[in-house]
Amino acid sequence: MRDLTDSEAEAIFIRVLAIETSLLELRAELKELAEVVAETKEAVKSLSNICRRDRVRFPDAREERAGKLMKPRLLGHLETAALLTPRDDGNSVPKIHLRPWIVGSNSSDADMKEVQNQRIACGWNYERVPIWQDEIQRGYRRLWFIHIQTPEPLGEPAGMISLNLYDPVDSSVANLRAPPPHTGDRVEIGSLFVYPKHRRRGIGEAAIRELERVAEEVGADTITMNTAAVGESMRRYERMGYRQYKKERKYPLEVVHALGLSEDYCDAAFLEKKLVV
Repeated sequence: MRDLTDSEAEAIFIRVLAIETSLLELRAELKELAEVVAETKEAVKSLSNICRRDRVRFPDAREERAGKLMKPRLLGHLETAALLTPRDDGNSVPKIHLRPWIVGSNSSDADMKEVQNQRIACGWNYERVPIWQDEIQRGYRRLWFIHIQTPEPLGEPAGMISLNLYDPVDSSVANLRAPPPHTGDRVEIGSLFVYPKHRRRGIGEAAIRELERVAEEVGADTITMNTAAVGESMRRYERMGYRQYKKERKYPLEVVHALGLSEDYCDAAFLEKKLVV
């Protein structure tokens, strides 16, 4: 058996270091996953208490887990639609500025904290913040902080909104950045949130209008979103030119009843608007 040359020994050493680095990264990812699992368990426990209080029973553990995950998403859809409520009489729509969330080497800890705070404030999709970071870095999503323009420098954000350029699960939602040959012309508005103190001023609608302009700039022909398939939620978007293109049963009946809502709220309406006529 011959001795290794210096170059061979160095190559092996470098390879071992690379493997050790990969193991460290994997350990960190597993730790993050464990934290997400722990948070999910807490959410499951919380909704279970609500269901027991209201005498709602899930037939089995699988439906109970699904219910815990769907509750915040349903509430989020309802809140997003509520952001489009008519503004108070006498108040003009303020001018807004959309400041992009920069991730990667130039990312800001303050911006990361702000995203997390907004997701906590609205009560849903907190667990998806790391996924959004990855999607932004890969060019599949863009996210902005909503600021109200004033003569002074930008203050604290009034809310946030995002544009999804590719949904690998449902191409009818967003496929502009889908890999060929599946590339299309659709993008999706999501993650809309406005702090309560800034609502009823038209900020939510102004942010949507601004993203419609951005969508055209990036080459989209159609913009989509989804909401609870109920009358008032639908009418708010219809007034902005959106039309339903499909409806899906998305929320378990037990979760809907636990929230004191009718069965109509089990369905999600998927809406679209043509940007290029």
